[in-house]
Amino acid sequence: MKSDSLSWKNKKDIDFLVEVLKQENVVAGSSDTVLGFLAPLTNSGFEKLNFLKGRQKKPYLLLIGSKEKCSNFSDCCKNPDVKKIIDAFWPGPITMILKAKKSLPQFITSSSQAIALRMPLHKGLLNLLQHFDGLFSTSINKTGQPVCQKFSDIDEHVLKNVLHLIGENSDPKFVYPSTASTIIDCTASQLKVVREGAITCAEIERECGVPVVKR
Repeated sequence: MKSDSLSWKNKKDIDFLVEVLKQENVVAGSSDTVLGFLAPLTNSGFEKLNFLKGRQKKPYLLLIGSKEKCSNFSDCCKNPDVKKIIDAFWPGPITMILKAKKSLPQFITSSSQAIALRMPLHKGLLNLLQHFDGLFSTSINKTGQPVCQKFSDIDEHVLKNVLHLIGENSDPKFVYPSTASTIIDCTASQLKVVREGAITCAEIERECGVPVVKR
């Protein structure tokens, strides 16, 4: 692990990362799902993620620090079915794809004017997110490569271009969760599970009484 790696348990480390991100740098760390990048919601942050991931034009998930911040990005958060899922599973490992506000810049939304939002169930991340409307997030791996479970698995190209790592454990071989969030497309009348991850379709229907189908 990098000698300058940080801990989610240390408030000073989180405060330090706030300033690093405000300077439009990318950091990487653990979460309630997989190890991931964090970047500011700027064109520079978007381009730096593209460089690290080796991809172009595909939008990134946005992490937010409260349910209320959802309305900064979409007017669909009060849709009854969407609200039921958010109330039941946020904070937690469910990503909601929603119709984005037309005022948002293109690098934040998809070509179909949609946006992917999630509120993580992770104390350190939530403390960090209180300082931002949101942050870009995506798994720490080059496109097409396996998701990393340990900091020691991170590609050398990534390590050279990410300023800081933050986690719960200083051991670079400590194994972190490998289950990604469940992604639900809420842009049409029928809610569709794009990716079934930590939360199953059956759990969503049981907890919320909302019918969902797998794409």
